This record gives sequence, C-alpha cells and structure tokens, in this order.
Amino acid sequence: MPVGFIQTNSAENISAKLRLHMKPIIYNPCFGQMLCYKLVVRCVHVPRYRDDCRQGVGGQGKKRSYSCNHCFSQIVICGECGEMFRRLHWNNRGVKSIVWRCISKLEPTGLECHARTINGLDLQEIVLTALNELLGDKSKYQQQLQQNIASVIRASAAITTDGIDEQLMELQKELLKKANNKEAYDEIADQIFKLREQRENCTVDTAARDAQIQRINELQDFIKQQSATLEVFDETLVKRWLKQITIWNDHCTVELKSGLKVDVER
Repeated sequence: MPVGFIQTNSAENISAKLRLHMKPIIYNPCFGQMLCYKLVVRCVHVPRYRDDCRQGVGGQGKKRSYSCNHCFSQIVICGECGEMFRRLHWNNRGVKSIVWRCISKLEPTGLECHARTINGLDLQEIVLTALNELLGDKSKYQQQLQQNIASVIRASAAITTDGIDEQLMELQKELLKKANNKEAYDEIADQIFKLREQRENCTVDTAARDAQIQRINELQDFIKQQSATLEVFDETLVKRWLKQITIWNDHCTVELKSGLKVDVER
C-alpha cells in the first residue's frame, strides 16, 4: 500500500488523533461498499480582516482592506502606479471637503507617484458624465454590448465538461481494480484529482460567463428604458454597474462590469 493512502471500508477506522482530511477517491456507490481514501493535510486559513471590510490588491500585489460602506471604495485606481485611491476628509485653509488620493502618496508603498488629488464631488460628476454618454449614444453602445456578449460566448466555447465524467468513471474502475489487487494507485489517484479540479474549474467558468452575459443584458435594458439623462448622482448605479474608475492626469476612464469603457475629460 503506498505511503499516505489507506484502503478501508470506513473512514471511521482511521484514528481521529491524526486530524487529517480523508479525501475520497472513489465515491460512486455503484462500485460497492469499498472506498479508497487519500490522506490530505489541510491548512486552515484564518481571515485577517473583519467581515465589514473587503480586500483589494494594490499596485505591487499587496492586499489592502478598507471599509466597504462607500460606493467608490476599492474601485478608484491610480493610472500611474496602479494603487487604489483612499477617501480622505480634507481641510484646505478652513475649507472642508471629501477628496480621494492615491495610497502611494499617503504611505510608503515603494512606488513614486505624482497622481493628482480628486474631489469627491468631481468623482460623482465623472460617473454621471460617463453614464449619460451611454444614454446619449444608445445605438453605438448597444452594438458594442452585443459584441461583448459574442466575445464572452467565443471565449467560453472551449469550456466544457464533456468527456471528463467518462474519464473519471474509467479511472475509478481502474483504481478500484488496483486497490483490490493491493497494487499501488498513486498515479491514477493524482489523475482523478486533476480531472475533478478541471471539472470544478469548468463549472465555475461557466457560471462566470452566465453572470457576465446577464450583467450585459441588464445594462442593455437600462440603456433602452432610460428616456432622459441622469441629473442626480445615485450610488446604487455605481454599485450595480461600475467595475473601476482609473484616474489619469488629464482624464478618467470609467469601466463598467459589462466591459464598456468611457473616457471622461476632467
């Protein structure tokens, strides 16, 4: 029997003191009661941050966490260094305001950045301008959204679970035969785990594709149904439609979750 593998009729025969995860290789009841288990050591990750915060990744791949109460949290990105912008209470000669500044200018990140500071009200106006741009040229952006749907479908055309289940069934039969003959089955077990992981990834990718297409369809409906330009900033629209706002020296790029991008001079 290979090291790290145990053949048994029940996982309960394994001492609880080992505290090892019993990962079944064969789980289909059609193969009888005998199961093959692989011992897998699992590391438990303890979250560093509270549930009322969310994490983002900065310009050097550094994880950051800030309060997610504000609609712009973690979606305002510096075009120069790639770091996130942070919301600050600003007091300039007695005049108080809310501004957003690149983290590289607020703390040592190892990045030299000359990004401008942007007023919170200006950020709201940028979003309004971008959304009204979509509403002002509906045919152009509706066509672009249709192209985005086609791109998503093409990109996911290769994502399929066809054949994986059949391969798993054959490998499990072969593994069971080797286990009954008390032969080593490490290599087959590894193939089974890889195929299972591949199948899980296909399922996740398919769900992501469907979610992306749904977001695009919802934005199309919003553009079609909105008869007038937006006059008042609405943070629910930011949370629903916006993916990222990139701040450059002379303009801002508003990117929607549907894949559309709108440049706004501000």
